Amino acid sequence: MTAPTTPGSLATRLAPYLILSAVVAAAYSPALSGGMLRWDDDRIVARNPLIGPPYLANTARMFTTIQNEAYQPLHTASYQIDHILFGLDPAGCHAINLVLYVAAACVFFYLALVLGADRRVALAGTLLFALHPVHVESVAWITGRKDVQSLFFVAVALVLHARSKRILDGRHVASMLVFALAALTKTTTLILPLWLVILDRLLPGRPWRETLWRAAAPAGIAAGLGILVLCIWQGSGLTRDVPGLASRAALVFRTIAHYALSLAWPARLSPVYEIERDAAFDGPALLGLAILATTVAAAVWLARRSRTAAAGIWLGLAALLPVSNVVPLWFQVNDRYLLLPTLGILFLVVGLDGIAGSRRARTAVFAATLALGCAAGAASFVQSFAWRSDRALWERATTARPGAYYAFMKLGETYRDLGLFDEADRAYARAIELEPDLVPARGARLLACLASGDPDAPIPLSRLERYSKQVTSYMAAVGDSQALLAAGLKLYASGKKSCAERVMIEAVESEPRIPDRVIVALASDLARQGRTATACALFDRVSPPGKQSEACIALASACNAR
Repeated sequence: MTAPTTPGSLATRLAPYLILSAVVAAAYSPALSGGMLRWDDDRIVARNPLIGPPYLANTARMFTTIQNEAYQPLHTASYQIDHILFGLDPAGCHAINLVLYVAAACVFFYLALVLGADRRVALAGTLLFALHPVHVESVAWITGRKDVQSLFFVAVALVLHARSKRILDGRHVASMLVFALAALTKTTTLILPLWLVILDRLLPGRPWRETLWRAAAPAGIAAGLGILVLCIWQGSGLTRDVPGLASRAALVFRTIAHYALSLAWPARLSPVYEIERDAAFDGPALLGLAILATTVAAAVWLARRSRTAAAGIWLGLAALLPVSNVVPLWFQVNDRYLLLPTLGILFLVVGLDGIAGSRRARTAVFAATLALGCAAGAASFVQSFAWRSDRALWERATTARPGAYYAFMKLGETYRDLGLFDEADRAYARAIELEPDLVPARGARLLACLASGDPDAPIPLSRLERYSKQVTSYMAAVGDSQALLAAGLKLYASGKKSCAERVMIEAVESEPRIPDRVIVALASDLARQGRTATACALFDRVSPPGKQSEACIALASACNAR
């Protein structure tokens, strides 16, 4: 394939790129005023010991270091540029994210022209792809740099591959090198060799032998890095065991249903989602199976009419493979995982334009695509506001996904750091209600309680660390009533009475059951110290036979008189 030739002046040739850049930048512009988020921006960027001087030495270490449960050295290295230019100022970090994303969109537009698309339709299709709301997380989140950076490398690699004429010519070698850059930036790009096979077979119609040879070197890179990534994930607890082939299949189909619905109606997007502990062939799984079967059938049917449209579907399905829970992940779905699969939209639009036939039908395809792109851009603009602060992000997440316990965990953490301790307590309580066995949520709730007496708000990290020993002891005691009671008494002696009483109540609700005489004695002591509310709460846990003692009868009178 050769470079597209466009008649007219330089301004005419550049106009689509300028329009594309301006519209995409405007859609995601609210994120430019956002700050660093506690959602990984702190540990991966702001407090990463490898980011900053000595620049060359630290950059070299990135390639021999597994950081943050991943091997993505070029992602981490990109922040060295931020540090050199503006000292990791959030506005600058966001600006680089947006520039990379806009650049990737322009390269994909050029790719569509290389593949023979009409300029007008290519522009509309690229806008629909680039403005889809599922991309907001990747663009508006500083840590989403790995997504937009790898997307740019993928775009360049595809253009070079499409324009190469034979195996190991200059463009083909350059394409493999750029793919290596993408693979060292983001794991999901490891499906690119499969994309190359799809494109070579469907678009130029290359023979199988040539197609496989052209994809052989990238496939070798992908295999090696893929094995490394799986080992890292398993060692870091990012994967989980789903027993039984049927349950694994059901989880895959449920994942497909989720992503299909997110693409079709992105109204409830969130940085985290509910976790399915036990996958079964219920409604969502059957829906996912039906969607997959229908999509494959559509690709087969379209292949006879438009190979480009069929390629779009196959590219999207191939990109879903590493994120469809074939290898079950702890966080099963994420919006950013749809960044590559949605590229199929561009190919699908170009292909549909090719089979539209009449000028009126092609105009309808263009108009529909443009209208959908405008709607997607408006939704992305609104969604981008949520990524400007931790509070906005997690308040939106808990509204969109009220069953996602982790969203309430992060909301509680955000409220705690802002000094909104009552709100933090309610958020943590909701997380515990959703996941009763979630020990970290219980520990975080206690930490918020302990910090509520701190005079500083927002609470600096150094202040929170003073309570780490007490919280760690409490978390180790969860599930053991005697150990919990001991932790509560220790807290009470240290002066943290309200927090201690909460732990005592938790202790008498745990197993093995604390004897009634111990509960009555503890409640009586609290009542004498004027802690009547807690004393009565403990009294309510005494079994009927224990309530017949004299001490308990006196306590009951005090509670009834309250």
